[in-house]
Amino acid sequence: MTLDADPDRHEPVHGAAGGVVVGVTGHRGLTGEQARYVAAQAHRLLAPLAGTGFAGITCLAEGADTVVADVILTLGGRLISVIPADGYRDFQPPGHRRDFDRLLRCSAEVVRQDRPTPD
Repeated sequence: MTLDADPDRHEPVHGAAGGVVVGVTGHRGLTGEQARYVAAQAHRLLAPLAGTGFAGITCLAEGADTVVADVILTLGGRLISVIPADGYRDFQPPGHRRDFDRLLRCSAEVVRQDRPTPD
């Protein structure tokens, strides 16, 4: 499902059956060691939500956003992706675009902001 975000209309985003929605944002440009640490901590924190219909919402930026998005999917959560601008994919590092596209395809919902560039 794709939602076009209208700044004058605020629609709630819910996990399945009104479950928990976890917001994710973090640093870009993680080292391999940092990415493994973030993944392990995200898994530890989110594992109790597995099977509850939880969802995670993120902008799929390279780094922590992507690492945690993969953990959400691994635990059976719903991925909700926010695309903050029309050219957002092009704003991502070239090496990240394949992961970005994969996670976007796995998203249960996509919320698109109608902006020309990311803020």
